[in-house]
Amino acid sequence: MDLWPGIVLLLLGSGCPATDGRKPYFLSRNFNTVLHWSKVDSHGKDVWYSVQYTRYGEKFKPKLECLNITALWCDLTTETPYVYSQSYRARVYGNGQLLGQTVNFKPLRETVLGPAVLRVTPKTSSIHVTVTLPLGPDNRTSIEEIFKISSFVNHTPPTLYTLNVTHPRGAAQVHENTDGEFVIDNLRNDNTEYCGYVSYKPTKDLFRPASENQEFCVRLPGERPLLFPWFILLACLLLCCLLLALVLCCRYVRKPKNLPEALKLRKSTSPAPWHSPETTPIAMPDLTGYDVQKADKPKGSTSYFRKGQSCDSYHSQWAPPSDHYNNSAESSTNYSMIVVQVNKEEEEEEVRQEREVDIDPPWSADTIVRSDCGGESDPGGFLRGVRPEPDRCLRDRDVRPVVLPTLRHPNGGLLLRPESRTAISSSVDAEAQPLLSDPCGTQPGPPRLSNIVTVDQSEWLNSDALKVEATTYRPNFHADCEDLLITPSCNHWTDRKGPPQLLPQDSFGTSTYAPQQTLFNHQQQWDKEEREKEREEEGPREFTPCFKDKHFGLEFTMATETLVQEKKSHQMSNAMALTSQIKKKTFNSSDEEASYAEFYPIISGDLMSVKELLNIGNFPRSKTWEDLTDAMAGDEQLMRGQKWTLFGNEAEKVEIAVLREQRRIRQWCDRVALRRQAEQRASVHLNYLEDVRKKAPDFSIPLRAHTVWDGMGVTLSCTPVGCPPPLVTWYKNGVPLSAYGQAWNYRLKQTFGIDSLEIRRCCAGDAGEYKAVAKSSLGEATTVATLVVNSYQGTEARVDRSQTAALKQEALFESGFPPSWVTEGNILSLQCSFTSALLPSQQDVAWFRDGVQLTQSSRVDVQTAISSTSLTLSDVHKEDEGVYRVRLRTSDGIQEHNAYVYVKDASAVVSGGPGSPLALEVSDIQKDYVFLTWEPPSADGHHHVEGYYVERCDISSGQWLLCNDTIQKACHYPVRGLSENTIHQFRVCAVNQAGVGRPSRVTRPITTIDPLEHTRAMVVKVNGGREITITKDQLESQMKVPLPPTGVCVCQLNDSYAVLSWTEPEPRGKEQLTFYVEQSIAGKNSWRLASMDLVVGSPRFPVFDLQTGKSYSFRVRSVNKYGVSDPSEASPPVSLGPPQAAPPPATSVQAFRDTDSAVLLKWEEPKEKEGSLGYYLYYSEAGKQDWKTVNNKPTANTQFTVHGLKTKKEYVFRVRSVGRAGKSVYSNESSPVLVKAALAVPSPPSAIALLLCTSSEMILTWRGPAHNGGDPVRGYYLEQKDTELEAWRMVTAKPAERRQYKVCNLTGGHYYEFRVFAANIVGVGKPSEASQAFVCEPWTTSEPGCPYDLEIREVRNNSLVLLWARPLYEGKQGPITGYQVELSEGDQSQSWAAVNKKPVTDTVFKVSGLQPGLTYRFRVRAINKVGIGIPSLPSEPITAQNPTGTGEIETGVDNDGHIFLAFRTAETAENDDFVWRKNYRDAIDAGRAWLRCENDRSILTLTNPSEEDLGLYTVEMTDKPHISSSFDFTSEDLERLNKLSWQVCHPLIALRSKWQAEVSEKGNVRLWIQTESLTDAAELRLILNDREISSTAAHKINFDRTSGLIEILFERLSKEDEGSYTAQLRDGRAKNQFTLVFVGEKFRQILAQSEAKRHDCKRKLGPYFMEYLSWVVTEDCVFMVKCKVTNVNKDTTLKWFKDGVETSALYDQQTGVSTMTVLQVTKKEAGHYKAVVSDGRGEDVSTLELLGEEYDKLLRCLSKQCALSAGPLMIQSTSEGFRLFCCLKYYISYMRTSWCFKESRIDQLDRCKQGSSMQKVWMEILGPTENDKGKYTLEMFDGQEKHTRSMDLSGQALADILLEYQRLKQVAFADKNRARVTKGLPDVVAIMENKSLCLKCFTDGDPAPEMSWLRNDRSIVSGSQYIVANETKSSTLTLINVTSEDSGHYSIFVSNKYGTDTVSVTVSVYKRGEKPPAHAVEM
Repeated sequence: MDLWPGIVLLLLGSGCPATDGRKPYFLSRNFNTVLHWSKVDSHGKDVWYSVQYTRYGEKFKPKLECLNITALWCDLTTETPYVYSQSYRARVYGNGQLLGQTVNFKPLRETVLGPAVLRVTPKTSSIHVTVTLPLGPDNRTSIEEIFKISSFVNHTPPTLYTLNVTHPRGAAQVHENTDGEFVIDNLRNDNTEYCGYVSYKPTKDLFRPASENQEFCVRLPGERPLLFPWFILLACLLLCCLLLALVLCCRYVRKPKNLPEALKLRKSTSPAPWHSPETTPIAMPDLTGYDVQKADKPKGSTSYFRKGQSCDSYHSQWAPPSDHYNNSAESSTNYSMIVVQVNKEEEEEEVRQEREVDIDPPWSADTIVRSDCGGESDPGGFLRGVRPEPDRCLRDRDVRPVVLPTLRHPNGGLLLRPESRTAISSSVDAEAQPLLSDPCGTQPGPPRLSNIVTVDQSEWLNSDALKVEATTYRPNFHADCEDLLITPSCNHWTDRKGPPQLLPQDSFGTSTYAPQQTLFNHQQQWDKEEREKEREEEGPREFTPCFKDKHFGLEFTMATETLVQEKKSHQMSNAMALTSQIKKKTFNSSDEEASYAEFYPIISGDLMSVKELLNIGNFPRSKTWEDLTDAMAGDEQLMRGQKWTLFGNEAEKVEIAVLREQRRIRQWCDRVALRRQAEQRASVHLNYLEDVRKKAPDFSIPLRAHTVWDGMGVTLSCTPVGCPPPLVTWYKNGVPLSAYGQAWNYRLKQTFGIDSLEIRRCCAGDAGEYKAVAKSSLGEATTVATLVVNSYQGTEARVDRSQTAALKQEALFESGFPPSWVTEGNILSLQCSFTSALLPSQQDVAWFRDGVQLTQSSRVDVQTAISSTSLTLSDVHKEDEGVYRVRLRTSDGIQEHNAYVYVKDASAVVSGGPGSPLALEVSDIQKDYVFLTWEPPSADGHHHVEGYYVERCDISSGQWLLCNDTIQKACHYPVRGLSENTIHQFRVCAVNQAGVGRPSRVTRPITTIDPLEHTRAMVVKVNGGREITITKDQLESQMKVPLPPTGVCVCQLNDSYAVLSWTEPEPRGKEQLTFYVEQSIAGKNSWRLASMDLVVGSPRFPVFDLQTGKSYSFRVRSVNKYGVSDPSEASPPVSLGPPQAAPPPATSVQAFRDTDSAVLLKWEEPKEKEGSLGYYLYYSEAGKQDWKTVNNKPTANTQFTVHGLKTKKEYVFRVRSVGRAGKSVYSNESSPVLVKAALAVPSPPSAIALLLCTSSEMILTWRGPAHNGGDPVRGYYLEQKDTELEAWRMVTAKPAERRQYKVCNLTGGHYYEFRVFAANIVGVGKPSEASQAFVCEPWTTSEPGCPYDLEIREVRNNSLVLLWARPLYEGKQGPITGYQVELSEGDQSQSWAAVNKKPVTDTVFKVSGLQPGLTYRFRVRAINKVGIGIPSLPSEPITAQNPTGTGEIETGVDNDGHIFLAFRTAETAENDDFVWRKNYRDAIDAGRAWLRCENDRSILTLTNPSEEDLGLYTVEMTDKPHISSSFDFTSEDLERLNKLSWQVCHPLIALRSKWQAEVSEKGNVRLWIQTESLTDAAELRLILNDREISSTAAHKINFDRTSGLIEILFERLSKEDEGSYTAQLRDGRAKNQFTLVFVGEKFRQILAQSEAKRHDCKRKLGPYFMEYLSWVVTEDCVFMVKCKVTNVNKDTTLKWFKDGVETSALYDQQTGVSTMTVLQVTKKEAGHYKAVVSDGRGEDVSTLELLGEEYDKLLRCLSKQCALSAGPLMIQSTSEGFRLFCCLKYYISYMRTSWCFKESRIDQLDRCKQGSSMQKVWMEILGPTENDKGKYTLEMFDGQEKHTRSMDLSGQALADILLEYQRLKQVAFADKNRARVTKGLPDVVAIMENKSLCLKCFTDGDPAPEMSWLRNDRSIVSGSQYIVANETKSSTLTLINVTSEDSGHYSIFVSNKYGTDTVSVTVSVYKRGEKPPAHAVEM
């Protein structure tokens, strides 16, 4: 056989690439779309990829830039524009083979929106956040612009921004808007850090997720202490003290030694009569407590009051007149009376002073007045020594004294100054406007007593009064005025019907005492009535009488000393009574220092006079104040010559006491306000804490089930928790315990938060279900336990919780996102799910990146659903790498889930190019200058990064321009020459030897503006809310030639440039200012222009092209249109600094095991870390040196967890430091580390059970930990606790090796709880849950105890194996006879069913018949002769399903002939991870087998297998025992494996291919055989007929040991070569032999083939037929005979013959193909065909016999092809019926056809006609009816196969056909019977003049038609000229004696009811002698 084609195909197939089956996919970020695909395994050959793309519904187009590339990505951003409704696909070819095709991709829907750019500005108590969307494709178009122009968003605004504040918790809030500007106010400025994130999304695309979050964190500055007001306060206090000292000194110097006699209070009880010849003294009783009403007065006298105002009240003062008239000089002295409030202590001090100087107190104790504050004018008994209440009038305004200017009366009394009356009477206007100021109102306090010499009306009149007085002032006094005008600013009087009557002058005698005594008695009686009314009031009120008058005199009468003492004692008794009713408060010293004075100036108004207030320079003034100042100046001028007498020491003491008391009251009010505010804040904080502490009821310790014996006591305890504390109610069997009437043995207790129910001496009736329900306003919780008395039942304990609707189940994290990897520019999607729906308080789920909250933006899309949250970040950049954290708010605090997201470098722009830089920032923005900084990329490409190119883009043009011509090596660059007020963006590209890498992320749009422009304008506000803007340009418009700049210095210095900075001249002028920069070598004064042709518009300029090692100085000139300024002062000399060095590398790189796919990497910082930005990490598999980047964003920490590593692989790591100058060299490699989970402590054990109990001992067992922590458990520690005690006690001093332990020295009858700790090499794990309380009593039951140590093995879909240990307690009645296995479906069901019908005697049982996917629990009961014992503890729930990737135990023989058992798992493991046993329990003898692991298999190899090794072998994983398997190793297996082992030990060389004989094209013979691959030491012996042969010229022998091929090549086979060939092989210990019997028929066939091929080879020396004559029928049913010749030349001829006659044929000499085509086959095509090709080299002949069977074969093939070309059946209606027909290429009679109707053959009938033509087969049905409805079939038989075409003629189709048939039938009938001309006239008739012309035509039609003749379309009427003769079917027109006028157009028109017809003739009349027309018929 010829095997060469197979070998060629095999070789070709070896070069085909193999893919990993992953389809290509799109990754799009910010509409930058990149196609990615997986690498192809090409067996070491290069693979060239090509990409084609298509829009949906169009053809695929090639991507020209991605043809024959080696990269695994292709940028299709341009080819996939962002059209909303459009989708795209792409496919990838590798070496011409299709690798895969993507799914439909919609860019606008599926692109990832990257995070927005944030500008966060912290204010004092607010944060301003400005959001800018990133740019889209090619960093040109903004994402927002894309939203606008997209078809799915057709409105404005297109973007929805979301800001979410997540930290701190109390400030969490969410803001949304569409302009991207957020202001978060009302924040605390106490150095609190506020974090959040911003995201965005299109406003109208519901399916578009939000962008990636852009996080931010900002710390608000703490509130700075306000020191300036304290300084002002201190200065004012010092100034006041100084002024006070000066005044007191002046007073002391100028005062007389004794008071005037008129001011001394006399002890005489018989005052002298008053006498006033000049003035009318009016004795005024106590006016307090009255409303001043407008009374009916004579014209010109009016009183006013104003309700609703309150003021502080003081007492009027009574004093008896002097007992003599004093007309001395003292009597002309002016005095003022001051009324003050003094507390008890000050009052007592004054009393003592008065007694010393023999002066009565200056006020009466009986003068109790009332005010609007609701009580007496003594607020809270203040005059009686009682501290006023804080909520009285004093807390709202300052306490001020009332100053009344007085005059000395000749009789010795004090009168009001005469000016007061005039001011009062003249200040009344028509509108009743109050003219008197309120001394306790808004004006600063009244004048102090020390300034009494200057006191006049200007100091106590308010501004309103002065304004009115200026127009209505009347200097004269009207004597008919009887009332006194009371100041309307004081409170109105409500206790009397009207004001008291003022007595006229004649009511008083000048020399008698009676009037005064009467007045005094009247006043005393009025005071008594007033006091009785006051007792009925709720509290004291106060009122201040204020008076202004120039002529009224007010005389205060004072009582005798006896009456004063009497009233004083009454006052003190009232003070004591009130003092006992006031609750005293305690204040801290800190409270006393606090002040809440908020008025300007800081000195209290009550301590300053009006004059002092007017003299304050910065105090706000108005015109009124100016009037006051002028009035004061006039009074001073008026009184300058008068003599004033000052008060004495007593008056000064009174003043000092008043000032002291006022200050004390003010401090006390401030303390009260401070205390109230503190209490209010504390209350708010307590309410907040109370809200935070609120928690639904729950049980931290629920009830436990108990089983007790009859007569024993039991206590059920639980610990309820909740805020507010819940109320616990106990139930028994669903009934409250109160319903049981509080049984004697039930006792409820509640101590230390533990609620307990004590049941003493339990009986059977106490058994049941006990429930404790904790209820509060927030919900309720229930705990239930079962009490069993004297019998065992399945006990259960549970906690049921229910909450009110306001507190639903709180959502927690259910599943999170793992560490993720995303390629730069793609979309990042992260998602977390929750255990339940989010509560309303949990809706603020926040996402963070590196601690900065991500908020909704164009790139960040945060979606929070009902029970999940997701983050989608589009157009991911390296800056987006970091730790992503999602934060959930719960009642217990904040829960977080985080993972690291790695951003991989996108494919390089050029092969080997560097990665993109990152963290590009813009600073120092000027009008034409910015400064850029960035960080270097982690990936250098194939070469080190040499530097960077900086590019800028003007937003208006969209074109990127290069900023630096030379490569910038450092990661910072100053950009100059920018246009002012232009928006720019910048990006940076790294450069290495391979080329320019990918650009960095573009910066946010930057506007180049003058940063100091705002300082050149000032806004002034004027009246009416208008604003006036004044600019410096307007003020400096006269400035012409500018001044030179100042402060020229170098602000940035590098090894390649220096950045100059200066200050613009001041003033700089109105014109546009630019600068010239000059430079000079230091010390040479050789200045030259450094700015050259550049226009420098800002005070920044970078200077390049400086020489290293030289010092330079710089200066600047200002330039405007008027000229150039002088140069500035030269800058200090500077020189270029040394090249900035890269930071040193990190040291001590260490790697530690972390998880199965992660490693913890640690390193130490370099000693010099200045300028370091972080670190880049790299990893490689140990020994491969294939380094890959870990992080693309520098990490500032010195440890990092590297994820995504392969389990059980070894890796090495190294670190590079990153700085502005570049990256450091690589650090030393770390030691190789194996990726495997780090060791940990074991998990807690579980299921503690009691196996046996005596009176002092217990034997316990427990279930091992679920996870051993990566190391086998080395032991267990046991603790016990007596239930009567609280402390746990260690039982095991040393760790117990077995999971069973005997506890001794227990106290009988006590209950004990136990817990267990598991320990491994790492340490001791957490304790198990405490067991139930076991009572220490000996077991005496007859039934056996419970089995224990229940284990599950070999879990499969429908079976598993159960193992357990024999119970330690077998019962009183004998040994255990068997076991019963029970199962329960589900993990909570308590329904148990027996599995085995008969008891199991072994402790191993295989459970079968399980349902796949269901969960089961199992337990075992022991059986003895008494019955079934108690069950074991239930097993852990287990699901019946095959473990993923785990198989069964396999047996085999290894290469050394050893028999082994192997177990395969889904993951790589080590020897310690597997345990092999025999019969599940017995350990395997180490001498009979050894264990090893290979990748994912554990192999147990038998050393010397024998019958001792037979049995059941089991294997399990130590940490996952349910992953296990077993194998029953039987004697048959041993025999089979021993044979296989013998074969391995004594191997045979395997045969791949038997002996084969092949004949080559030249006739050579090849015998060959192939074995398996052999070594170079293999030996071969060939034996032919018992003799060894070797290679000779006649037969060559080849032996290829590598392929195992042995071949014998015969040059020419002969008879001598016949025989048996045997190949004997030996290769080491392997050997074999193979024999070929090459004799007989087989030899003769091979010999004949060899000779034939030799002859054929000789034939091919000349032209020959490559393809012999053959025929073929094409699809077009064309018969073709063809052949093909080769090896021809120009002399070669080809001739065709048919039946010996040469015939023609087509011959293409280029291809050698010759054909003869027959379009229609007939019988004449049968015959003998021959073709002869010949030239001088020889000839070749090919023949074809097309006769007989071959001709029939041709007809069959032609028939078949014709049948196949048949189209579908078609139908056509006719006038006789309808016709079914089928079109073919053409029809031949050899193909038999037949028609069928309803599966029945249609014969040739009268109404069914069948026929055919060359291209059609048809059948016509005549006169169709409804009976012709049905299926018609055309059957065509080609001689071998039947071909059919069918049509179902029914329904509407049949109705349409019949309707058409009727129509055509009518048309045919009408056409048959319509009128028509059967024999027409000639077209043209010629006739000579004067002859007669006869025109006759014949007609037909039924009915007979009507006939008429027309001439030139006009009817001809029969007459003399024209004769018309109509017959039945003919008509004749005769023209008599025709003339030339008869020429024209004649026609006959026939018609009947079926139609009409017209025939025309042209008659041409010619004259005699003329020739008729040539085309006319001559008549």
